[in-house]
Amino acid sequence: MDTPSEKPTTSSHLFCESVFLIAALVATALSISMVVSLIFTDFIHGNPNRTKENAEMMMATYPLICFIFAPIGIFIVFSATQIIQGLTMSALHSRFGRYTYIVVGLLVPFVSILAWYCYDYLTPSNLNLAINEGADWVPYQHGINLKRYLAILSAQGGITIFTLIYFEAAVYHQSRRTVILGFLFLAIAVGVFLGHRHAIGQYQFIS
Repeated sequence: MDTPSEKPTTSSHLFCESVFLIAALVATALSISMVVSLIFTDFIHGNPNRTKENAEMMMATYPLICFIFAPIGIFIVFSATQIIQGLTMSALHSRFGRYTYIVVGLLVPFVSILAWYCYDYLTPSNLNLAINEGADWVPYQHGINLKRYLAILSAQGGITIFTLIYFEAAVYHQSRRTVILGFLFLAIAVGVFLGHRHAIGQYQFIS
């Protein structure tokens, strides 16, 4: 059984601290995604529907918007689940060491439901007044289904994995900087991939 090198009360602090880092990583990925999409769509492929000056302005302002609103969304949706997992880690880690990671992992399917309802009711998701279901458009309806659950489960799972890796590095005196840099490179790669995919989807409208 592992013995933690810091007080168990540090666990909750680290789980909350990781939310700020996750928010920064998400904002980075979204910013790069938009910039890459604009580069391919407007500067490489040549978008006749938008001036290059307008594209440059979007490239300058969109990252700022992301770093303002993405963290707010992350805090609203995932703060409650991080608190629950952090309190669990704080209560059990001093006795069970790394085995507590299993308990935290087992919580993910359950706290993901809480994360979904935080998203569904605390963010302006209902501004999507209609969703496409086959040939018919119907008003947005609150609630969870299998598709929504799997989406939020994937997001919560990724956040939990990052948090546990960050916790491991912090408590057992490993390099937190290495963890952050590793996930930063991952966020950049995801942003490039999403931006390129979005640009490909836009080509049909500008050809």
